[in-house]
Amino acid sequence: MHCLLIPTLSILGASVLSAYLGNELIHYMILFLAIPISALALISGTLNHKTWRVLAFGVSGLSLLIGAVLFGNAIAGETGELSLTIAGSVLVIFAHIRNQQICREIDCLCHDGQSTATR
Repeated sequence: MHCLLIPTLSILGASVLSAYLGNELIHYMILFLAIPISALALISGTLNHKTWRVLAFGVSGLSLLIGAVLFGNAIAGETGELSLTIAGSVLVIFAHIRNQQICREIDCLCHDGQSTATR
């Protein structure tokens, strides 16, 4: 549930805030929240499930998001920035979903603060 709630609230909050703040500031604020949360989830999943491929997808997605915010508009224009943002978001979402699927497949206790090794 938290995997859907946080992005949904972020999107809704961003759309409301963008009316009051600049569009670029919203991108930086969302990125400021998304990077540590996603990094923590991806690293935790990788340590618990040993899924380096999922980590690679997540890091690639976060890199695209960072690139879109920092360089997208200047290098590729508004359409390019949007494309990079969508591609990065899809990769991060895929990594999180795959991480959850692996967790269910191996029936781990990582969400309880324990790894499969401590069972």
